[in-house]
Amino acid sequence: MGGFGVASGNSGYVALVGFDSVPIKRLLPDFSNPAFLEFQGAGLISRNETQYPFHIHLRWHFISRDNWALYNFGGVGAVIRPSDSPLFSIRAGWGWLWYFGEFVALRLELSPDFYGAGLLVRGWD
Repeated sequence: MGGFGVASGNSGYVALVGFDSVPIKRLLPDFSNPAFLEFQGAGLISRNETQYPFHIHLRWHFISRDNWALYNFGGVGAVIRPSDSPLFSIRAGWGWLWYFGEFVALRLELSPDFYGAGLLVRGWD
């Protein structure tokens, strides 16, 4: 994903956010909505310095339609800054995905330690 983001109160351009999602099919068998274990890493280029937020969280689509989804997530995260010690945090928030192509989506995400918006290119088999 490339776009705009804010990490630890510093805004900047997100050069690249890498996601790897692993579907969890039988975590909650009574729910039909998808759930994923997601790993996320980014490079945030700001005026002051470059930061590197990393997160691991569980993402659950509580509303999922053909071309969009609302989701919430919870997990742990860290923001690594070269000029200071890493900032570790518990991560919880929500987001929105809008798929407007087979492999392209708009992703918005809000949490206390990182929020951003950008284009997401989905992987393919």
